[in-house]
Amino acid sequence: MELQLKRLEQAPLLFAEVIPGVRRALLPRFPFGLFYAVRGNSVHVLAVLHDARTPNRWPKS
Repeated sequence: MELQLKRLEQAPLLFAEVIPGVRRALLPRFPFGLFYAVRGNSVHVLAVLHDARTPNRWPKS
């Protein structure tokens, strides 16, 4: 996960949007995705979910 966080720090737009405003970075060797949003100069990690889960099933807050 640290490798992907470093990549996000260096190039936050590297990974594709999965829903408007939310991007997903896959975690090597693990079946998890790191979901995040870019706002200005900041990266906000929203969730780390198993690949079997989909963003539209996130808990509503």
